Amino acid sequence: MIPFPAQHEIFHAYIGRITPHSSRCIANMWHSAHFFHENSLSIMKTLVPWTL
Repeated sequence: MIPFPAQHEIFHAYIGRITPHSSRCIANMWHSAHFFHENSLSIMKTLVPWTL
């Protein structure tokens, strides 16, 4: 598994070759997915004890 910061750089280098509009949309999706993933882990840690 590539560490996230390295993946991030590779990703931006890759999308930089696509049209600016597309790369912006993809970058936003990427950031949203990462943000959601990070938060969903903390949300799960908070909620799971209450649901058991």
